[in-house]
Amino acid sequence: SQDRGTQDYVDPVPPNMDQKQYTAGNILDWLGDNAMQVDAIEVEKRFKTEFPILLADEKVELAFKSGRDTKFFTNRRVVFVDVKGLVGKKIEFLSLPYSSIHAFYVQTAGAILDRDTEVRIFTNMVGD
Repeated sequence: SQDRGTQDYVDPVPPNMDQKQYTAGNILDWLGDNAMQVDAIEVEKRFKTEFPILLADEKVELAFKSGRDTKFFTNRRVVFVDVKGLVGKKIEFLSLPYSSIHAFYVQTAGAILDRDTEVRIFTNMVGD
């Protein structure tokens, strides 16, 4: 596990996309359900207190938020938090230990209409 004070920021938009801060870009991000990186320490606090699903020695290394949903990488696993319904009372948690990941790929963002970076994880688990 790396030193939490020197945690690297992962920018999901390539550096050559200077227009990433304009309003139309923000609307495209919202419509495309693009995730934004959030503070890993705040996510760790939330999922150790409000929704205590993290182990005592587990550290959140990288976290993303898309709408009401959260995805984060810890030093032990990947966690997907899916808030369901109109009022968000039902929440689905998916915990994926690193030992069950067989492959992954990353596709970086493209032009203005393709502003998101995609990560796909492959396991031997059956899903719906």
